[in-house]
Amino acid sequence: MKNTIKINTHKNIDWTILEHISWRSQKLYHRLLQYRLSKTITRVAGPLYCQNHDVVQMDISYCCDLKCIDCNRNCSQAPSGDSISVQQVEKFINESIEQNRKWSLLRVMGGEPTLHPRLYKIIEVLRDYKINFSPDTTIRLETNGFSPRTAEFISKMPPDILITNTMKTSRYQAHFAPINVAPIDLEECKYMDYTNSCIMKQTCGLGFTPYGFDICGTGGAIARVLGFNVCRKKLPNTNDMLTEQSKLLCKYCGFFWYTAGLKIKLQDRVSPTWKEAFEKYKKEKPALVLY
Repeated sequence: MKNTIKINTHKNIDWTILEHISWRSQKLYHRLLQYRLSKTITRVAGPLYCQNHDVVQMDISYCCDLKCIDCNRNCSQAPSGDSISVQQVEKFINESIEQNRKWSLLRVMGGEPTLHPRLYKIIEVLRDYKINFSPDTTIRLETNGFSPRTAEFISKMPPDILITNTMKTSRYQAHFAPINVAPIDLEECKYMDYTNSCIMKQTCGLGFTPYGFDICGTGGAIARVLGFNVCRKKLPNTNDMLTEQSKLLCKYCGFFWYTAGLKIKLQDRVSPTWKEAFEKYKKEKPALVLY
């Protein structure tokens, strides 16, 4: 299909220039980056990464038919049936129009988005925004491609909807980061300033979940499991760097140290803070305020 992009590696993530330089240069780059992320330098220079206000990651459902190991939405580790309603999507679109926000990219994600019972209606709402207000906006449905039902959903999508199919065939993805190794459990991150966030904040865009808006989709998933009612209940304006969210959420995120190039020998891919969090989640799921 013309509107389908098939991706089966991690190269759909922007790893900047690191794929094209020598390992010595990468090592130097990561050393400088780690120095830049320190509390001392950040106190002088301010946070490194800016909030991407051109892209939105819409995690419309936390349901998943695959539940990969190290899922950065914690769909496997902390399952949830929570999903974004059509009314919440309409509210988001209304706020976008009120702020004259013409998004570069709207990513319809999950979990597995094709499991959302109102997927077609959500796509209809987004297309109405694109056609009548922001014609240059790209709407992209991102699926794991695991279920035979996926092909049926893709075939029924309008031609102006871009499809990204990662074609996963198992729960293990070699390129997945150890997302549940919290920086606050690592001695190597002791002197780092979490307000810097990581490259994901700058490349992935705002996270949009049933509970509101976050620095990124992974940040929203962290808030969901740990019970942090920090998700914005109104669409943040373009001057809002969501720094307080970075300070709180990034200390729990494996992407923070992983994208900084720290080489850590892991005994376990779930650190003590996350083990405790998952045990609490199993006993009682946090009750978060909805968007």
